Amino acid sequence: MPKITGVADHPNKDLMEDLWRNQGMRAKKIITYLEEHNLPTVSYKALGKYGQRNWTEKKEGDLDLTDLDIKLQEAEDLGIITRISLSKTGYSISVTPKLPDEQVEILQSIPKAPRKPSKKSKSSSGNVTHVIIPDTQVEPGRPIDHLWWASAYINDHVDNDVVRLIHLGDHWNMGSLSSYDRGKGYMEGRRYLADINSGNEGFKALNCELVDKKFDKHFLFGNHENRINKAVENDIQLDGLLTTEHCDTMDWQRHNFLDIVDLDGIAYSHYFYNPTTSKPYGGEIEGRLKTIGRSFVMGHQQGLKFAARYIQEKQQIGIAAGSFYEHQEHYMGPQGTGYWRGIIVLHDIDNGSCENPQFISIEKLKRMYA
Repeated sequence: MPKITGVADHPNKDLMEDLWRNQGMRAKKIITYLEEHNLPTVSYKALGKYGQRNWTEKKEGDLDLTDLDIKLQEAEDLGIITRISLSKTGYSISVTPKLPDEQVEILQSIPKAPRKPSKKSKSSSGNVTHVIIPDTQVEPGRPIDHLWWASAYINDHVDNDVVRLIHLGDHWNMGSLSSYDRGKGYMEGRRYLADINSGNEGFKALNCELVDKKFDKHFLFGNHENRINKAVENDIQLDGLLTTEHCDTMDWQRHNFLDIVDLDGIAYSHYFYNPTTSKPYGGEIEGRLKTIGRSFVMGHQQGLKFAARYIQEKQQIGIAAGSFYEHQEHYMGPQGTGYWRGIIVLHDIDNGSCENPQFISIEKLKRMYA
């Protein structure tokens, strides 16, 4: 049957009104009914608009949603609908523009790193050494020589029955996604690709002298790598295009952001947080050690904080170290860059205790290997 554009002059107008008012049908179901009974059909938009205005009983104070269905269709043509807000005076529709084909092709071209199967590290005591690598924050244009210095130092000076390497996270700085981290901004595929590639090159430098070593290696994803996951959460178009699998950690075991990794009685995480506020613990390191109640190591915060205490003759240590890089953080200003940077070696670990922590500054590594 032919389609009649208008509703007012439709030969089955009374039938459509009855279906709308008394049967609770709306435009889509009414059109299906007309087709099934071989009756002239009508424009979907015209019927929806006419029915809302003329056949829907409105109470005083009701919100007029006459055009909402049509506006939603128009919004879908522009992009992805992310939010619909209703108020007493009307409604608003938030739309994320569709990702250009060029950006999709760039993101699809990025290879995913092979994954090393996770395994549970067996606790040991006595001849156990941990090497801690704080946040490295690699991105295009930043120097990475210090990563090779650390690799060479570990190769030359660390040897024990059990050696574990723990990178505390924030290796991939992901500046291209900093605006996504705040819930706004647009995807720039080339900047994202550059961030991934520079981080992968930096990780190769860190691992270059350690490939043949039988060390137990762990990488803890930080909040900067987690910007990738946040971007996907904020824009469904990026699902499958952006992934932390682009971050190549080579033969290191990977641990999700804020997972707690227990190694020989020491709890490792990118940071520890208050479970009621989800914010990282702050203040003096002694207070954090008391709150967490066990030996712990975290990154995330620039500089170095260390504390030790004894509970019933058993030692507990707390370490916060979040900086192993040469560049200056501009947001901290000219007077905020004098904090400690380096790596940490914990010797003779025994069920969370360590009598001989060693703090190796980036300046010392530079003197030895530059």
